[in-house]
Amino acid sequence: MTKLNGSAANILAAFDPSTLIKNTSHEHHSRKAAMNNTITVHFTAADGTRTSIEGKTGKSLMDVATSKNLSGIAADCGGLMTCATCHVIVDPAYASQLPPADTEELAMLAFTAVPRQPNSRLSCQIVLSAALDGLSVTLPASQY
Repeated sequence: MTKLNGSAANILAAFDPSTLIKNTSHEHHSRKAAMNNTITVHFTAADGTRTSIEGKTGKSLMDVATSKNLSGIAADCGGLMTCATCHVIVDPAYASQLPPADTEELAMLAFTAVPRQPNSRLSCQIVLSAALDGLSVTLPASQY
């Protein structure tokens, strides 16, 4: 064990590490997301039921939903973008943070069971990132 001289001991005795961290819930949540590479996503079913799920960044929204057996995302094609059964409606606050849908996704959105809305996307095409922490989407009444 190293013995501290009087000056260093006084500095350490006066040091309060709690003053270094602001403890607001948003900052804590963002810090947690950055450290664990996970974010929270919120799904609202057609009946208004809201489910929050932790998901790893780099995974698709569809993968996160199906890995948690979320009802309302069928994902029949497993993310190959051939079925449109992972249709979601992205909250407008997050829609601008997503890259625009490409021509293939736009073509598949024409085949959704529930009419497409301006913020409709296929969840297999939404890749989670730290910027999407708190993402909120609504599930259509049906995928078929």
